[in-house]
Parts: sequence; C-alpha cells; structure tokens
Amino acid sequence: MKFRLLAMLAVVASPAAAQNVPTPAPKPTLPLQVGNGPKRMPAAPREYTSAKDIAARIAAADAAVAAGRPYDGEPLLFQQGHRVTMEYRNVPQGGINVHLEDAEMFVIISGTGAMTVGGHLIDPVAQKDNPYEGPTISSRKVEGARTYEVGPGDMIMIPANTPHTVSRVDGKLVLYSMILPRPARPVTDIPLP
Repeated sequence: MKFRLLAMLAVVASPAAAQNVPTPAPKPTLPLQVGNGPKRMPAAPREYTSAKDIAARIAAADAAVAAGRPYDGEPLLFQQGHRVTMEYRNVPQGGINVHLEDAEMFVIISGTGAMTVGGHLIDPVAQKDNPYEGPTISSRKVEGARTYEVGPGDMIMIPANTPHTVSRVDGKLVLYSMILPRPARPVTDIPLP
C-alpha cells in the first residue's frame, strides 16, 4: 500500500504531470496593437499607402456600390490614434456632423460636389461613441452655413465644434478624411520664431 501511494505521488510530481497544468497567458506586448476598432481596422499601424493601393480601393468601392453594397474600407494610414480614411460617396451625406473635440481635414481625390460648413445645428443629437473620433453630435438641419463647390485637389479644414457635411455629389465624390485631435495645449501658447 505504501509502495502504491509513493508511486502515485511520484507520478503527480513528475514533469510530465506538470505539463498538464495550464500556464497563464503571457502579458501583451506594449504598446497595444489596436485591432478591436471599427470593422476592417488594421491590427498594426500603417504609415504608407501607395497611389496604386488607393486606385485599387477606388475600384473596389466602385464594384461594391455597383453590386449594391456599401464600401467599408480600412484606414489608408493609421498611426498613434491618427487616421486617414477614404470616403466614397455617390449621394449626399445623410446628416450634418459636429466633432466637439477634433478638427477634420478633407482632400478631394476625384469627382465633384459641394460641402456645407459652419453655422449651427438645429435639434442636435449625440452620436454613438467612436474610438477614433472624439464626441460627435449631428442633425438633419443647419442654419447659417457656407457651401463650397469642391473638386479634385481641393482641401477643406473643419475646426473642432464646426458643423460640416457633403451636401451634394455629382455622380461620385472620393475624399481623404483626416481626423486631427486637439493639441494638449493651445497652439497660441507656442512661441513663434
């Protein structure tokens, strides 16, 4: 009996028996690689996108829209919370947005249309949180805004807390959108040379 008990203890204490004990998962490597954001978000930062890649994305968007599907492409560039996306539109935007904390810059890649900027929203509604933008409100109506005719190469800078929308699309409008988080300190505090 003593022999059986010692044999059982030897088996339990053996390295082979120890291999059956689950080990804790390793801690993640920092900095954390963001991969749990919106659909099709890259898991790793992206610092370069070629003109060929952008042309392929526009072709993919054309094909998706022709097949009755929305285009949902991942960011063109993504670094430390900053992102550049390609927006593809063949109809005007459904509402007017205000990013309360972030500025946004648009560069028109192709197509023509109009963007409406400024004024103040009528009956704004808070939008669902988005990990890549600060708080956003939107509305279907704006008063006192300006409208700009836009085409390839045009740029529009939208300050934080400013209403903006794509208000007209002439067939197709493809834009770069860059969210620009507010600096930690006001730019006016930085001395000029």
